[in-house]
Amino acid sequence: MAEEKILISKTNREAWKDIFYLYYNYMYDSYFLRLGEKFLQKYLRKLLSLQHVVVFVAMSEKPVGFIIATTNSQWLVKDLVFNFDLFFTFLKLIIHCPQKFFRGLEIVFYPVFTFLKGVKAEFLSIAIVPEYRRKGLGKRLIEEVLNEFAKMGIKKAKVTTLDKNVSVNLLLEKMNFKLQRKFKLLGKIFNLYTYEIY
Repeated sequence: MAEEKILISKTNREAWKDIFYLYYNYMYDSYFLRLGEKFLQKYLRKLLSLQHVVVFVAMSEKPVGFIIATTNSQWLVKDLVFNFDLFFTFLKLIIHCPQKFFRGLEIVFYPVFTFLKGVKAEFLSIAIVPEYRRKGLGKRLIEEVLNEFAKMGIKKAKVTTLDKNVSVNLLLEKMNFKLQRKFKLLGKIFNLYTYEIY
């Protein structure tokens, strides 16, 4: 049987439904998922419309994976915090379901814990359909973003993972990402990595 060909291409806002499907069904423990489907849809539509966001989708006969990164995480925070639609959706969530406020605190404190002086480019999300995992697709998606960053003259990027996501941590270490620190946020242990782009 011939090996299935997976094409990876840079994409934009038009792909938000495919990315939503993959994110909703295959994302590893995302805080945005805990805020609900409606919030996630608005978040992804806004995220994919931003000029400083880079998105690649892996396609077989259907989408089988994606990766999202930003060239400037500080701009990203500003763009998301000052987006009234997202802000009011978050407020409605808090009013109707106060326990979601605590779920959302992760979003509020995340930029503080992941700040690294001089490092603005950041990997945000990656998800792959289970039957396509452990076949090098995650590595290919990460390499696409690194190549895009290199073309833009970006010298260093960061990524944060959950400590318990062993397969992703092993992949990053194998690709020469350097662990900068571990931190605890709302009871979870995270790893903050950087990568030097040459």
